[in-house]
Amino acid sequence: MKTIDTILIGRVTYDWIMKHENEFPYKGKECYVFSKEKRDNNKDVTFIHNNIIGFINQLKTKNGGKIWLVGGSKLVSELINTNLVDELIIQIVPVLIGDGIPLFKKKNNQTKFTLKSINRYNQFVELNYELLNN
Repeated sequence: MKTIDTILIGRVTYDWIMKHENEFPYKGKECYVFSKEKRDNNKDVTFIHNNIIGFINQLKTKNGGKIWLVGGSKLVSELINTNLVDELIIQIVPVLIGDGIPLFKKKNNQTKFTLKSINRYNQFVELNYELLNN
């Protein structure tokens, strides 16, 4: 988390976080929530409503730490399909929520990654994949 200074969040994921967390977990980071509907910014996040790809391309040109995409599946798919994802860090949590949103959409371009590392944090498993240059 120390290497990350910017966090990208899909609107559905943001709404879930706000409903289930006592406080916003990414305070102190530059946070952007992507939404089709217009929302007002707050002290923790800036809402982005259009030109997502252009906005993220601009972010990637800035000096700073890593950009972390927290979710959701629409945003993940769009960024994978436009080659804006360099690596995947997937955490597996030992909780079955019974219903949820898939991590990837069915219409992703075929993208190849290679396993970089596996880490265990108590009951969590973290898989780190790096994009293979095609």
